[in-house]
Amino acid sequence: SQVQPQPLLQLKHELADRIEKDQPARTRREYVNWLSRADISVTTAAQENFGYAVIEAMAAGAVPLLPRRLSYPEIVPKALHEDLLYDTDRDLSDRLSAWLRQPAQVEALRVRAMRAARRHDWSLRVAALDRWIEQTVGTVRRRRKD
Repeated sequence: SQVQPQPLLQLKHELADRIEKDQPARTRREYVNWLSRADISVTTAAQENFGYAVIEAMAAGAVPLLPRRLSYPEIVPKALHEDLLYDTDRDLSDRLSAWLRQPAQVEALRVRAMRAARRHDWSLRVAALDRWIEQTVGTVRRRRKD
């Protein structure tokens, strides 16, 4: 079991009737189904390597609220840092409370978050990776000729 900050535990208690899911899904299909129904995705992660789950949530339309640490500032474009990244537990609590009172703000951020997630889409990344490999192989071949 992961340690959760007190403000998150308090929000879970206070908003229990509005939270539909806050436990891991049992299957990939269930996971994708829950993501597609989410409005907001909150993480308090203390360890994160790549942020895949955040990118998946963003692509599915869930607006992320993320700590300003780990891989998150790299995942989120700088133009969205002030909207999606928080610095303290209090900031997390205040921001989430504001979003829940102002769903139009979440809706406005949804489109921007989904657009930001597209840059990580494999169909785009694979083309960039292919170009990099071709350039690298070309450089190696040129060096061997020299």
